[in-house]
Amino acid sequence: MDIFNSINSINDIDWASFWQKQVQHTYKTQNSGFWDDWARKIKPKAKHSRYVEMLLPLIHIDPEDTVMDVGTGTGALTIPLAKIALKVYGVDLSTEALKVVMAQAEEENLNNITPIQGDWIKLEPKDLPRCDVAIASRSIPGGSDIKRSIWLMNEVALKSCHITWRVRGNDPLDRQISEIMNIDIDYSPEHAILYNVIEGMGIHPDVRTFTLKREKEFSSLEDAFFQIVRSRDIDTPTSKKVMELLDEKLEKRDGYLYQKKDTTWVLFSWNK
Repeated sequence: MDIFNSINSINDIDWASFWQKQVQHTYKTQNSGFWDDWARKIKPKAKHSRYVEMLLPLIHIDPEDTVMDVGTGTGALTIPLAKIALKVYGVDLSTEALKVVMAQAEEENLNNITPIQGDWIKLEPKDLPRCDVAIASRSIPGGSDIKRSIWLMNEVALKSCHITWRVRGNDPLDRQISEIMNIDIDYSPEHAILYNVIEGMGIHPDVRTFTLKREKEFSSLEDAFFQIVRSRDIDTPTSKKVMELLDEKLEKRDGYLYQKKDTTWVLFSWNK
């Protein structure tokens, strides 16, 4: 069937369904237990992020703003936001991740962060505080319903919403791992699909991109495997091959492993 003869408008395409299929292919086993384990292992890296330095000037947080940080993780964005905004609400599925955030907030004498533990998709507007700005940075929850996730952000925000997502890349190491595992290691659903989901909801976002050149740091070979392969099912012989490849390709320096990687992020923003 010729797709151009079967639709009257781009909005006739079920973009959310495309998104869900890609998410189910890559995130299906990443439940709260996975993210709790991730938070325990990743927490030493929550101190500094050039990503945050590039993002903050683009979203223009005022000192009197209240902010909802959706999918706060271990606080890479939450903590810097708390140093600018009047109040920050950090929402995350992982109890362990929120513990890391609050421990870091205490260490830095920040008392304007309120943690909210829960599955964003299952929360209701009445269960959440209204805020000036809602942000989903690198972590828009949408494993079961991407449109509801965006709708809920739009409901709780009074001034603006911001979503960032990674532009799928062509990293040589990712390609080699993909060949070994015989699956798509580039785990992110495509940002263009997310754009069309947002447009299809009657929201017309401003779109900007920024590229982060960095060295991704791993504390060990096991840490690199955990972060790159994530929660995918993988048998022992395949795991061994991937570990051998990482051992060969990652740079070793001062007791750590490093991967040089350029990542382009797209920022979708809209005013209420």
